[in-house]
Amino acid sequence: MNFQFIALVFVGLSRAFAFLNGADIFLSKRSILPRQSHGRKPLTCKWVDEVVSLDIPVSSEKAFGVYSNLSEHPRWSPWLCSVNYDRMNGTSTWGLKMLGFRISWEAVNTVVEPPREISWKSTTGLKNRGQVVFTEKGSERCLMTLTLSYDIPNAVARVLKIQAVQRLVKRTLLNDLERFREILKENAEKEH
Repeated sequence: MNFQFIALVFVGLSRAFAFLNGADIFLSKRSILPRQSHGRKPLTCKWVDEVVSLDIPVSSEKAFGVYSNLSEHPRWSPWLCSVNYDRMNGTSTWGLKMLGFRISWEAVNTVVEPPREISWKSTTGLKNRGQVVFTEKGSERCLMTLTLSYDIPNAVARVLKIQAVQRLVKRTLLNDLERFREILKENAEKEH
């Protein structure tokens, strides 16, 4: 099953799910905006967890420092078109582009423990939560483990093979971590 087909079906079914769940969706090439509920009965969803890990050739302090600058995430995650972070209250607004459509959500940090962990959960829009943990592995090395949980409507899970969606998300996350590692390597070379 090709990636673009999965993404297109996922966006379409997510729109239908949101509508059936009581939120009319205005979809444009710019954004998806929820409208008022019409008293429809909510549909059920399934939380899916993805975990990816990667050895990083810098200390957990350096890796945490770069990763915790949320507005920089689009540098290593090409799906993200914007991240606006308010350090004062730990909230952020995320924008994702998929097949010319923009999906956005807001999130709040639930744990920030430098240089070890950042955890978050969405408060609006695309339902997700996650955690990134940096585990020191000696001098100038750490293991970065990213856990992402996302809510997928059962209707979407039935149409798409859930394993295909999971493989796509896991591959995307691992590619993002590999790009993040390359940015850290470049930063380290500039320091020397």
